[in-house]
Amino acid sequence: MTRVILQLEDSDYRLLKQLSRRKGKSIEKLISEWIAQFSEQQDQTGDLDVRQDPIYQFEGYDSKAPEDFSVQADKYIYQEK
Repeated sequence: MTRVILQLEDSDYRLLKQLSRRKGKSIEKLISEWIAQFSEQQDQTGDLDVRQDPIYQFEGYDSKAPEDFSVQADKYIYQEK
């Protein structure tokens, strides 16, 4: 087993500590589970499947952005006028 030392912002540490209490797990256990989930998301080529990322799946609310903005962001950001 390898020991890792990680520096976090105080606010991030507090959030992590609160989450660990709510889940009834140690911070180390939570991080180990996240790493395991991350590795499960990789496809056969070893690339991360971003479609499983919660940010990728996030739907905007109260926005005038096109519905397909998360998929076609480059089209909307870099299109020529």
